[in-house]
Amino acid sequence: MADYIYQRCSTEKQVYMQQQECVFGYLRGRGIDPSSLEVVDEHVSGTVKHTERKLYGLLMRCGKGDTIYVSELSRLGRNMSDLFQIVTTAS
Repeated sequence: MADYIYQRCSTEKQVYMQQQECVFGYLRGRGIDPSSLEVVDEHVSGTVKHTERKLYGLLMRCGKGDTIYVSELSRLGRNMSDLFQIVTTAS
């Protein structure tokens, strides 16, 4: 089993600090060292299809029991339709 942290910023001017603080705090609270997880980050608009982002490659690498940590669902997709497609792809 593998665990990953996925973080996305919509523009080059944005930073991942808030997302990292959220996810790292969550992991530390559960006794998990965040530095032991692979971090996948990217600067790309949420309007870009997930199949055209690093997220898609990450989903294709994941197997049963793997976990992707995100600070909030909006980092994966902009609406329920996007999220449904992502979850369906990952299944």
